[in-house]
Amino acid sequence: MTRPHDKIGHDKTGQFFSIDIIIAFLAFILIIFVASAARDYGQEKHTTAEWRNDLEITSKGSLAVLIETPGNPPDWETFPNSTGIISLGLAGGTMDISGLTAEPYGYLDSQKIASLQNLFAAEPVRTTALLGLPGDQFLLLIRQWNGSDYQLTSSIGNEPSTSAAFIVQQDRYALLNNNITQIRMVVWKECEGVMCR
Repeated sequence: MTRPHDKIGHDKTGQFFSIDIIIAFLAFILIIFVASAARDYGQEKHTTAEWRNDLEITSKGSLAVLIETPGNPPDWETFPNSTGIISLGLAGGTMDISGLTAEPYGYLDSQKIASLQNLFAAEPVRTTALLGLPGDQFLLLIRQWNGSDYQLTSSIGNEPSTSAAFIVQQDRYALLNNNITQIRMVVWKECEGVMCR
């Protein structure tokens, strides 16, 4: 007596390629693809967060040094170029308080602001490095309070372009010519495609 599976051509024992193996292989490839895509997405999000955090920390530090210190050397604004300047700072000026002359914390020197504008116009890359922002771009906006609003008095740096990424903005306040002044620093990276420099 013959059984149906004993017929020639219908014996499936030992057959290597079956529909089950093909489905399992396709499922395995799909799992590998999804895992790889998830890893790439996670890595990209992590890198983006790291770049943004790095820019925030750098811009906060740069703005703090700029507002809270006179720079190194303290009379850097008298130099004809960036040679000999170690760091930039806008703090300075004096204030007459009841006949006493003082250099108060948070008081900006208008001469240093003008010198920073001139230095950036002549040496933008070096100025950016002296601010502690090498490889990044920046815009420094100085606005004085006029009684009802902050009015722009100085703009140093470049406006963010359409290829700007990871734009970070920091605001600090100080006194300039006895007026409350907002100092806004905008820092970003220039990106071309997926690469930022």
